[in-house]
Amino acid sequence: MKSVIESIEKLYKEIENEFERVGQYYNFSCFGCTSNCCTTLFYHFTFVEEFMLQYGLLKLDESTRLMIVENSKSYLLSKENYNERGKFKMMCPANKDGLCMIYQYRPMICRIHGVPSKLVFPNGRVDFYKGCEVIASKFLEFPYVLDRTNFFKSLSKIELDFRKKANKPINYKFKKTIAEMILSKDLENIHA
Repeated sequence: MKSVIESIEKLYKEIENEFERVGQYYNFSCFGCTSNCCTTLFYHFTFVEEFMLQYGLLKLDESTRLMIVENSKSYLLSKENYNERGKFKMMCPANKDGLCMIYQYRPMICRIHGVPSKLVFPNGRVDFYKGCEVIASKFLEFPYVLDRTNFFKSLSKIELDFRKKANKPINYKFKKTIAEMILSKDLENIHA
């Protein structure tokens, strides 16, 4: 799995560099932001990101890891019992005092969300994202965007490689929150 870890770490670095470039164009930084994107409900679609998340958890001290596991249980219970109108919002179970405790191992959407971006689908459809509410409220036009397309293509290739090495079905549909990924036992027999 070392080659998979190296591949995804390289991809994550490329994403961070592009995020920084786009962020600089808009004079944007997440630092000190009171509108925390970490309360947004995101779904993740790859085993390899679950693997990286769990790999990162193992690097934490036991008390921090247990706190994240307990936070994940609370998160899922709250999500399950949520019946109000509007979108479910709750702080990510890996966040403590506004900081991500697994920052180096966080999934791709956590690295991309915030700046304006686009995604071009194989059929030619283009989805445009204005960025977080802070950027969306400050700008009327978004001439410079992060193109998610090649990042998702690269992630798909890494995911395919991971599934083959981990003996996971290629056509299995994966859709989990970070809390579900943290608590998952799907990869417990796969080691770095």
